[in-house]
Amino acid sequence: MLFWDFGKLEQLMPKLNVLRRTQKTWPWLLFIFVFAAPLAAQEYVIERDDLVSITFWQQPSLNTQSRVGDDGTIDLPVVGRVNAAGYTTAKLEIEIVRQYSFYNAKITQARVSVLEFGSKKVYINGQVTRPGKFTFATMPTIWQVILEAGGPLETANLSQITVVRGSGQDAGKVLTVDLAEALNRNAVNELPRLTPGDIIYVPTTGTVIAGRTPLQQSTLVYVYGEVARPGAFQYEASTNMVQAVINAGGPNPTADLKHVRLISTDSLYTQVAEVDLQMFNEAPSVPPLLLHAGDTIYLPKRRSFLQALGGAFTETYRIVLTTAASVVVYSLARD
Repeated sequence: MLFWDFGKLEQLMPKLNVLRRTQKTWPWLLFIFVFAAPLAAQEYVIERDDLVSITFWQQPSLNTQSRVGDDGTIDLPVVGRVNAAGYTTAKLEIEIVRQYSFYNAKITQARVSVLEFGSKKVYINGQVTRPGKFTFATMPTIWQVILEAGGPLETANLSQITVVRGSGQDAGKVLTVDLAEALNRNAVNELPRLTPGDIIYVPTTGTVIAGRTPLQQSTLVYVYGEVARPGAFQYEASTNMVQAVINAGGPNPTADLKHVRLISTDSLYTQVAEVDLQMFNEAPSVPPLLLHAGDTIYLPKRRSFLQALGGAFTETYRIVLTTAASVVVYSLARD
């Protein structure tokens, strides 16, 4: 359903009346309102942590890829930082051309495409064909993520899927989802909605398939989040958390090492522990935790000072502002 701004529509009426005088024009107007307007409204808006590609056919040497930072900007050759978060790709193209026009007037076109929707990423492991990290333009359902990961294996237990929240106030919270029951009722959309950074674990049924046990699938450990090379790694006996993070290329500068989450699973239960990996650097004599096959390590992004204040700061600011506004209104009413 479309909702039109009738105030703006009234402003357009004089122009529409002029166009309406020509009968050949109205089919094009109908096309614009019915097809072009909805497409424009659905255009993707770039967000923080997205990976974008910028190409210039007039000067290919400037072609680059850049990830949108926490401040909402991308880094481009010559011009430096340019605001990107909150822009559609079309608007960002215009802004990039404007920035480059100060240095090279011959650059009149730029092409922006989103390579990775980093702001909407989820992780999935367990009994799926291709465990790993996946990104989406809009947050998917649990079933969509499983299908994107190649679908469930024969040994997948879809009645006991675990979701570990990866962001927001519920970060670290564990949910158990009965996907099998939802599929039977054709009610997948009624399941809890996923949030960016969520970790999905699909457990095993514990049955034997084709002469092999599901436990033979659990020969990997998973490292996700703020590491150089997130993904699945071969498990070896006596592997600890620090070694696993090193195998993943080490932590990024933005990693929050004091609040690393360790997700341990078996065929029935999931346990989530918060580990201070920074402690092992400060106290080398303390042995890091040993891992088990199938464990998942998640390094969250370090929060900025303002983010750490969270909703409390926002709520306090709202109360103060509302109170001040009320005093002003009351004073004006008295006068």
